[in-house]
Amino acid sequence: MNRRPDHLTDREEQILRCIRRWIEDTGEGPSVRQLAHAVGMRSRHRSPITWPTWNARAR
Repeated sequence: MNRRPDHLTDREEQILRCIRRWIEDTGEGPSVRQLAHAVGMRSRHRSPITWPTWNARAR
């Protein structure tokens, strides 16, 4: 489970480590906001990763 895929960037690896650590600590994955806060992202609009869009459709 702690294998590092060769195709991840350093930033993606940081995010993946954060998710794994969060799951180990809490038993569930972080929310998008919790993850962003944990890895130091200030805005979803400047993110290099694609954020889920299903939440916007649910409104």
